[in-house]
Amino acid sequence: MTLAAEATVKDRRKAPRSSVMIPALLDQFPVTVTDISLAGLGAGQFEMMIDGELGPARGQHASLRFIDQDDLEDCIEIEIVRVSRQRGSIGARYVSLTAEQERYLKTLVETTA
Repeated sequence: MTLAAEATVKDRRKAPRSSVMIPALLDQFPVTVTDISLAGLGAGQFEMMIDGELGPARGQHASLRFIDQDDLEDCIEIEIVRVSRQRGSIGARYVSLTAEQERYLKTLVETTA
């Protein structure tokens, strides 16, 4: 993606993202959440294999659990909206959030902004 295209994508985002480095599990596979917002998140360093290929597929639903985050008991359901196998990263949106998950994410975004 060119810098101009990347800037356009950032301009379209309704919710500003905060850069983070949070270890998590995506359907039990380790990933690092690299940016987060109230609308979705980005993650990299995944080692997930599906049908012999690295990473999840666009449109796939998955469960995300933050490692070492006892404040949040339930997994967050997400939908993969972007996959970059070259960069080893994904973009995802939240499918549904409980009130507890929403509060947790809001606090996380505000403290890392």
